Amino acid sequence: SPDSTYALLVDLIAKVKSVPNNNGLGVFYWEPERYSWNGDSLGAWNSNGRPTHAIDAFLVGSNKSPIEQKIALNAKWNLISFNVVPTDSSISTLFASKNIAEIKTQTNFWHSGQPAAYNSLTSLQAGTTYMVYMNAADTLVVVGMPMQTLQTISLQTGWNVVGCPYQTATPFSQDFNTTNCSIIKDFNNFWIPSGIQNSITHLEPGKGYFLKK
Repeated sequence: SPDSTYALLVDLIAKVKSVPNNNGLGVFYWEPERYSWNGDSLGAWNSNGRPTHAIDAFLVGSNKSPIEQKIALNAKWNLISFNVVPTDSSISTLFASKNIAEIKTQTNFWHSGQPAAYNSLTSLQAGTTYMVYMNAADTLVVVGMPMQTLQTISLQTGWNVVGCPYQTATPFSQDFNTTNCSIIKDFNNFWIPSGIQNSITHLEPGKGYFLKK
């Protein structure tokens, strides 16, 4: 049973490449120093002592300490992402005491002041891009474990949004080229693969981007 096979769980986590989140995306981790389990059910186990499906019921950790990421928020619309995995990712915690009006993704939203049942977005995920409307400028502080590697995203034909999972600014050209991208934009600037007049060149921590495939 999961309760008596911690060593097996460590072995399993060390081999897992993708831990799906509730948006269907996978966050990759590779920190084999130490692992912990949050105690939730791990689902069905087969005769070989392995789970029968992908699980997201455990926390993958290391001996590193949590870090703090600060993201400057302008009044009105912001395009943001964060690169740490917070212990509590709920909007009510992350934006506590902030003068915020709205948060949106391509498919979901959260509005301040409306009944919780009407909000299809209640928590935020590291590496994902969000459009955030602030009534006043402020600073978002996110405390958590740093993301270790890229989040995998299934890019659809047309417009997508991508965040920055890296801890430092990273060239767009490391991950994007003419096979998976025709242009990357924020609100004011753009990058085109092999372009000679690009006004942005890097994925920057704290920022989000529009990508056209």
